[in-house]
Amino acid sequence: MRYGRHFLFSGALLFGLFCSFGAPQAFAADTNLTLAKQVINDGGGTYTGSPGYIQAYNPDTQTLVWTDGSTTTQVVPPGLYDLWEDLDSVPSGYESRWNCAGNSQPEGVDSVRIMDGEQVTCTAVNDDIAPTLKLVKIVNGGTAQPSDWQLTAAGNGSFTDTGGSDAFHNVKADVIYTLTESGPSNYTPGSWDCDFGHQIGNTINLVLAEVVTCTITNTYSPPATLDPVIIIPGILGSWEKNGVWLIDPVFGVYNDLIDTLAANGYVEEQDLFTFPYNWRESNVETAVLLQEKINEVQEICDCQKIDLVAHSMGGLAARQYIQSDSYENDVDQMVFLGTPHLGAPKTYLMWEAGQYTNNPLELGGQLFNLIFKSEARKNGYSDVFSYVRIRPIISVQELLPIYDYIFDGRNLREYPDNYPRNVFLEDLRGSVNLLTQRVQVENIIGSVEGNTITGYTIVPSDELPKWEHGKPTNGGILRGDGDGTVPFLSSVSVAPEYQTINVDHVTLPSSAARPVYEILTGQEPETIVSNGIQTDLPLLWVILHSPIDMQIIAPDGKRLGKDFLTNQEFDEIPDAFYSGFLTDNEYAVIVNPLPGEYRVKTIGTGNGGEYTIVADYIDTQGDVEAETSGITAPEQIIESTFTLSTANRALNILYRWDGFLQPINDTAHKITANTSVFKGGSTAPIKLQLKRADGTVIQAASAPQWLEPQKGAAMNASVDETVYSDPATTGSSFTWDSTTQQYIYNWSTKGVKAGYWYKIFVKLDDGTTQWTYIGLR
Repeated sequence: MRYGRHFLFSGALLFGLFCSFGAPQAFAADTNLTLAKQVINDGGGTYTGSPGYIQAYNPDTQTLVWTDGSTTTQVVPPGLYDLWEDLDSVPSGYESRWNCAGNSQPEGVDSVRIMDGEQVTCTAVNDDIAPTLKLVKIVNGGTAQPSDWQLTAAGNGSFTDTGGSDAFHNVKADVIYTLTESGPSNYTPGSWDCDFGHQIGNTINLVLAEVVTCTITNTYSPPATLDPVIIIPGILGSWEKNGVWLIDPVFGVYNDLIDTLAANGYVEEQDLFTFPYNWRESNVETAVLLQEKINEVQEICDCQKIDLVAHSMGGLAARQYIQSDSYENDVDQMVFLGTPHLGAPKTYLMWEAGQYTNNPLELGGQLFNLIFKSEARKNGYSDVFSYVRIRPIISVQELLPIYDYIFDGRNLREYPDNYPRNVFLEDLRGSVNLLTQRVQVENIIGSVEGNTITGYTIVPSDELPKWEHGKPTNGGILRGDGDGTVPFLSSVSVAPEYQTINVDHVTLPSSAARPVYEILTGQEPETIVSNGIQTDLPLLWVILHSPIDMQIIAPDGKRLGKDFLTNQEFDEIPDAFYSGFLTDNEYAVIVNPLPGEYRVKTIGTGNGGEYTIVADYIDTQGDVEAETSGITAPEQIIESTFTLSTANRALNILYRWDGFLQPINDTAHKITANTSVFKGGSTAPIKLQLKRADGTVIQAASAPQWLEPQKGAAMNASVDETVYSDPATTGSSFTWDSTTQQYIYNWSTKGVKAGYWYKIFVKLDDGTTQWTYIGLR
């Protein structure tokens, strides 16, 4: 808005600060007028106010006050003064107004009356007019409303509004604003369209006083119908809980993949499914179960075909179904993740000798060994090798390579001569054309250069029946390219085209979430879930061999296992898995366990009887084990305590020590009048019991060890113990007497100098050493 009055004066008059014409008038000497200039730039304006000519003129007294924009004060006669500003010097986009302050109110917007004796200040204000912007959403099709979107102008003074708002927002002039939106999926956005064509792409720059509306139209795009997808884990990727198979609840290898699919439109148990299974069984049996799972999914989705995403050995089970005579033409896309299509030489160790890996840094391999060791013991096998070969664990045999990978010195054997055969993979290779004919194959492989077992240099076995086809020499494990488990040659053999991700075998499903979604849908995912997995964290594994159920109490008091009162479960320990108590296979796994005391409470089940608790701690340096055994009655609650030192890598049963038993008077580490004195040359029976915290007597996993006594001070006390002549114990191990439920070591004192006190010791397998004094006379 521009306003003001213009007056014509001679040049001489215009350049005076104060002029008065006509007859002089009497007025108070302190009557004065101040003229000032103020510029407000809160909307992005840049005007400085100079030059800025302003004046006040009283036509009655012909008095003129004038300035070029600087503040001036003049003594003036009272009267009505017209206020004027040179608006030609004010840029466009500014609102101009007069503000007068004093004892009198202005007569109008451009005049002021000054009374005799008044001091009045009049300020010419130039206020920039901020541009205003409104963002509008138009929706074509679908059920969404404009208000379902959030529209944003991002810049200095940014704002966000709903797409259905009619509000204009003040913004800054000469600022680039980026226009964005967020809202419902399945709508395709058009281009931004702004008044006056100001926008460049999705950016806009306004000038002062502009009023602009920008519109964007979103058109509904019906979502493509997704084929349901089934995720098939690999070996060790399924765990049983109360008789139901779950997909890796311990390491979470498949969590990122599943969560990414779910975050981008898949719905679990509607079009997103998992297929955990007993990976110990033959892939042929697993393929039959997979067919049943596919039929189940088809009933849910009422669709003809599904997609499969299979990791590791899971891909072999999928191939077995697709390439079999039972195939029902119900698979569309088959995505392999690190599948050993020609086998994996690492498996040779397990099949030939019951060893999964000889590398303690591979925690997955150590856990695999531990699981098989526990299962072998539970099922009455002498070792893992016997369990794998006699049970047998067919899946291990079905992972053996079907190509040349064994060297006799420098000579490479030709498969299958003098190799462990894998007829399963041989058959799949023979009908691989059925795979590519029946489904669309996509192959994603991992790569960790030079760190994958690719073969062996062997020598004849001296441990038969182990190493039937040869034992690797020292340094005879050959390594090359692959994902750390599956060699490159094996993973790429099924199809000429593949994608490579530079991660290891276990991390591959998580890292492949994006390409898997793109393959399944033909679209890029909007969201990638990438929490990652850590396979190098230590584990505490507790397993039962017994007619008991268990409850574990961690050092911080949190519980895991069975609630004996309610027959429900405690699940308070983070990053832990409990198998449940409804099957005979009861165990618990705690990832990254706290150091300290773990109390394991057990309750007798069935008819009670002998039981064993085994605890294993696994880290990148290997594993340590502790166990305890005993006898329980039905409903009897017994408590055992394990101590875990992660720093020292020590895991022990903590015994309650009540001292040595008679005939020794255990005088609590002091020599007193009651200290036992034996006749020199006789046998001193050293007896003890090991107990749990609740006082229950138990037999240790490892017998207590007798240590060499230390001779102390001379003494002349009389013999006060019976003279024993029992045969001396040979060696250093105490003997367990099941009748008296105690350990005994008969120490022969023949040749031991009499007339002295002796400090005797016993070392227990909980890491402690107990001692007391006796005398020889």
